[in-house]
Parts: sequence; C-alpha cells; structure tokens
Amino acid sequence: MHSRHITLSEHRARHSRRNHAFQLTQLESTHFQHATSNRKTIRAPSPLRDARTTSNADSSVRLQRSAGTTIESSDKKLRFRLSRDPQVSNVEALSQNHEVAQRSVWTSDRHLLVLNVFAVIVHLIDGGVGMILNRDVVQTQTLIAPLFTYVTDSSTTFLQTMPRDIFTVQIFWPSIAVEFITAAFHVVYISMLACPSIDKYIQTYVAHTSSRNALRWIEYSVTASMMSAFGLVLLGDTDFYLFVKYLADGVALQFVGYATELLNYADPRDRRLFNIMWWVIGSNLNMVNVGILLYQIFASDLGSNAHVFYENVVPFAVWFNTFGIVAQLTFRKWRQFADPNFSEKYYIVLSVSTKVAVFWLGFGSYRQILENNHSIPRTGLDWAAVRYSAIAIPACVLLGYVAYDAREWRRVRVIESRLGRL
Repeated sequence: MHSRHITLSEHRARHSRRNHAFQLTQLESTHFQHATSNRKTIRAPSPLRDARTTSNADSSVRLQRSAGTTIESSDKKLRFRLSRDPQVSNVEALSQNHEVAQRSVWTSDRHLLVLNVFAVIVHLIDGGVGMILNRDVVQTQTLIAPLFTYVTDSSTTFLQTMPRDIFTVQIFWPSIAVEFITAAFHVVYISMLACPSIDKYIQTYVAHTSSRNALRWIEYSVTASMMSAFGLVLLGDTDFYLFVKYLADGVALQFVGYATELLNYADPRDRRLFNIMWWVIGSNLNMVNVGILLYQIFASDLGSNAHVFYENVVPFAVWFNTFGIVAQLTFRKWRQFADPNFSEKYYIVLSVSTKVAVFWLGFGSYRQILENNHSIPRTGLDWAAVRYSAIAIPACVLLGYVAYDAREWRRVRVIESRLGRL
C-alpha cells in the first residue's frame, strides 16, 4: 500500500505541473503579466476557471483508473476543450492584442538606445555642415559692459557711462559647438543604456532622480543656456550683463527641472513645492527672459529684415516651453508618462527637434541677411526654405509621436475594457 500511495502522489504532482504549465502558457502569461505592467489586474474569464475545475475533477477519476496513459489523454482533451470554446479563444486573441498594444505604449530601453544613436548622428551632421558653411564667415559680435565714471567739467561733476569691451565671438561658432556638445552627451546616454554599471555609477555619484536619465539636466544647463544666451547675441544684442543673466537663468531653470524630479506627486507637501518651483521660480526665470527677447525684437526698427527675426524668435520661445509640458505630465504621472522610459523618449525627441530647429533657424536667418547684403559669397541655397523646413520637419516628427502614442493608448483601453466584460 505504501508504494501504491507514493506512485499516485507522484502522478498527481506530475499531472498538476503539466496542467498548470499549459494553461499558464496559453492564456495567463500574456494576459496577467501585461495587465500587471499596466497597473491593472484583469481576472481570467469564468469559462476558463470552469474548464480548469472540470479538468481537475475528471483527471482525478481517470488517475484512479490508470497511472500511465490517462495524464496525456486529459491534457489533450483539455487543450481541445479550450481551443473549441469561442469565449476562451476570444480572450486569448484579446490577450495577444493586449500584449502587442502594451509593447507599443510603453517604451523599451532598446527604443531609447535607437533614439540616442539617431540623435548623435543628427547632431554630428548638423555640426559638420555648419562648420563647412561657416568657413567663409568672418563676422563677429563684441559684448560690451557699461561701466560708470565720474566726469567733472567746468561747473559740475556727474556720472557718465563708459562702455568696455568684454569679449568678441564669431557669430556661428557657439551654435555649432552646441551641436557637438549635445552629441557627446548622447554618447554618454548610449553607454548608460548599454552598460548598467555606468548608469548605476552616474545615478549614485553624479545625479539621481526618479527619471530614467538624471544627467539630462546637466546637459540642458550647458546647451540650453548657451542657445539662449548666444542666440540673443546672434540676434544683435551686445549687452554683456544681459548675456550673463541669460546664462545664469538657464542654469537655474534646469536646476528647477532637476528638483521637480525629486518630488513625489502622491505627497501633498511635494505638490505644493512643485507649484512654487514651477509657477513662481521657473515661470519668473523663463517668462521674464522670453518677455525681454520678444520686446527687444518687436520694438526694434529692423527694416526689411524684420520678418526674419520674427520667424526666429516666436518658434524659439514655443519650442523651449514644450519641455515644461513634458515635465508637468511626468510629475503627475499622467497616462504613459508614469513610465520613466516614456518620459525620457519625449525628452530625447524634444531635444533633437528643438536644437535642430533653433540651429537652422538662427544659422539660416543670419546667412540669408549676410548674403543679401553681399557681406559673404552666396552659396546658392534657398535659406528661406531651410528656415521653413527647420520649423516644419521637427514639428511634424513631434506631432507624429504624439498622435501615435495617443492612438495606442486608446487601443489599449478598448482591449482592456473588452477583457473586463468577458
């Protein structure tokens, strides 16, 4: 009797493992695993549970009759029963669709890796083409700091402004330098994705937040600040103090972005801190500088070149403020932005789009003015078309991403709603 009891136990265990593995593979692995990744639990349909219960009862009876061939026959009948059940087949199809939809909504590390490689290529091409086109440009801009001195004439002493030259810069080199600096940072991002030890070191000793890439804010503090400050110089500003203010405000604004990623939206205190940093500190740093830039351009007498400056400054202001929208959605963990990889994807897309747009807007505008004034030889390029393309192409790429992700989000919700009704 004792040996008979051991044999039946072994067969029961063997049958239970095989039965469980089959059902889990056919339905539950795709359905439950991806539902969990979406923070929602979707219960298996009742017909499957009924089939499982019936199968276990039938298997126990058959197992008492024979210890050998009954196990495989019960597995075949269970497989046949599940395959012929229309509701179970429908659930299996929906589960497979749900898996595909989830993969399209959530962003993988491989997707980020491809985007970073693409960013490196684009920025290197921009910087290289800019260097080639910049060979014949000798125009420079000198930044001046107004100093004060007391002047005494025959009857009185008064305070007079005395300008002092601080430094002179070739007008296009800062924009070209931003492209190569950005490419170098994206190489670092690739190494972080490809080598987890590098990512862990940076997260531990350099910058750590809740985001996928906290080093991003260090890059922005360099590149975005340079684009703002030297962009103002490219538009004709010579005030050294305003230039320094733009640099300092750019670094401080990126620090606000970094600090917001240290906060938790679920904590009421952190939400209040976010609103203070966002609406008081961040808006002051950003909107004041944008206001100064807009006023200086629209209030100046720019003559026949006025439309060129208008076409630069408005897209420049719009592009830079799109980063704030992503930061808001990421902090609130709105829809797919609850996934750090998804937020990082949009930061990469925005970074590439903005820098490409701003680079060719500024470069193309100034080249057009210089060629029209016969200050430099003509290249034969239609710089107006270059500027319009610099606005349209990055905007279409960004809007295409938004439209695709919104459609996939709706598709996932429809599938989950159908699964819940079964």
